[in-house]
Amino acid sequence: MQKLKNTLCGGLMALFVFSCTNSLEPNAPYKEMGVIYGLIDPTLDTQWVRIGRGYLGQSSAYLSARNADSIYYANLTAYLYLLDGRDTLSRCRLLEDKTSKTLSDGIFNADDFRVYRTDGLWKALPGKTCVVEVLPAANIPHLRAETRIIHAEDELPGGSPGLIDITDPVGDNPLIVGGLPYFKSMIAWERSSAFTFQPYIRQHYKEIDTVTLEEKHKSFPLSLPLVKKHSKVVRLAELKKALLDHIAINHRVVRFLEEMEVGVTAIDGTLDTYMKFIEKNQENDFGIRAYTNVENGVGIFASRTKASLYPVFLNSEDKALLLSSNEICALNFARPKADGDTVLCTPGVNGVGVEQLFSLK
Repeated sequence: MQKLKNTLCGGLMALFVFSCTNSLEPNAPYKEMGVIYGLIDPTLDTQWVRIGRGYLGQSSAYLSARNADSIYYANLTAYLYLLDGRDTLSRCRLLEDKTSKTLSDGIFNADDFRVYRTDGLWKALPGKTCVVEVLPAANIPHLRAETRIIHAEDELPGGSPGLIDITDPVGDNPLIVGGLPYFKSMIAWERSSAFTFQPYIRQHYKEIDTVTLEEKHKSFPLSLPLVKKHSKVVRLAELKKALLDHIAINHRVVRFLEEMEVGVTAIDGTLDTYMKFIEKNQENDFGIRAYTNVENGVGIFASRTKASLYPVFLNSEDKALLLSSNEICALNFARPKADGDTVLCTPGVNGVGVEQLFSLK
C-alpha cells in the first residue's frame, strides 16, 4: 500500500505538487487545497498563472482516490495586484484560458491545459510587489501568494541600459567591431535584484546540400550551469564539445558557422529555494514535500526575467582555431582564408579548397 501511495503521488507531480503523508488511517478526513504556479516576468506583455486543486490529508492514496479528482476549479475568481509598499498601484482580474495544447502523453492526456492570464494591458513593474489572490467560494479555498518582481534589462537602478555585455576576460570592455558584438570567452551582465542566473548560448549554422543545393538553417545549445556571480566564462573547448555532441558527420553537406544568441535568465530567491528543495528531495528520495510560498495551498509564485543579444559573432581568432581542428574538419565546416576565399578542410589536411564553396555561401 505504501508503495502504491508513493507511485500515485509521483505521477501527479507532473502537473502539481501533492503532499503525501505516511498515515494509513482508513477513516481519516482529507482536505482540499489549492495549487498555484506562477512566474512573473516583467519582460512579457502577458503574465500566466496556473491555478488548480489537489487533495492533501491523512488518508492513504487508496482512499483519496475515491474522491473526485478534477484538477481544475469551476467559476474561479483570481486577481493580480501590483503593490508599492502598502499602496495598491493596479489590479487585474485573471482570465481563464483554455487554448493551450492538449497533453501529448501521461495520465492527463485527455484534458486540455487550463491556465489564467492577464489581459495584455496590465504591467508587471520591476521592483514592485506582485500578489496573486484567489477569492474564496464554494469548494474554493482562499489562496494568496506574493513575490517581488526582479529587474528587467532596461530597469536596473543606476545602471546603463542593457543587461548583457560580451566581454574579453583579459579586460573589461565589450568586444564591439563595426557596431556588432563579438563573443570572446565571457558573458557578463549587470547586477540586478535577482538571486541566481542561468546563462545560455545558442550557436546557429547553415547547412547546404551539395547535390540538391537545398539550404537549411539550424542551431544547437551550449549547456551552461547556474551561477551566483554576474558573469560566466565560456571556453572554446565547451563550444567545440557542444558542436560535436549535436552535429553528425554528413559528407554530402557543407556547413557554415553563423551567429550566436547569447543571454541570461535571472530568477529570484524564492524560485531558487524551491528548485533546490525539489532537487534535494529527488536526490534523497524524501518523497514529495515541496517548499511553497502559497498561503493555504501549495506551489510556487516567484519572479524571473531574461535578456539576450542577437546576433553575436564568434571572434575571428577563435573561429579559425575551432574550424581548423581535425574533429570539426570531419563535419565539413567551411572557413574563410586570409585572402577572402572560402575553403573546406578534410581530416588531417586543413585548407583543401572546394571550388563551389564561395558560390554556395
